[in-house]
Amino acid sequence: MGYNLSIGQITEDQHGMRIECPHCQQKAAITGHNKLSPAVKDVYASCTNADCGWRGVITVSHKHDIQPPKAQLHSMMAEWLGALPAADRSAVLRQAGVGS
Repeated sequence: MGYNLSIGQITEDQHGMRIECPHCQQKAAITGHNKLSPAVKDVYASCTNADCGWRGVITVSHKHDIQPPKAQLHSMMAEWLGALPAADRSAVLRQAGVGS
């Protein structure tokens, strides 16, 4: 089985994120990936430390949204507004400055 990516294996530098070797903590180069689902990838990586020589598979996954995509937000709002009684829906729209 592969490694689940932990905080210690992902760092940020001036170039963005990077993956570290789980054994020597040196930079690991991504050599390939396999998409398991829209939110999960197995990432093949090799340690750049010649004295280590580790190669392995790290699983990277989407955990949760901090902000959903705009299209999803619009859909959710339309669903929520549609579920409100007409008087409440009108009050919300008026308060938002959208109309009556």
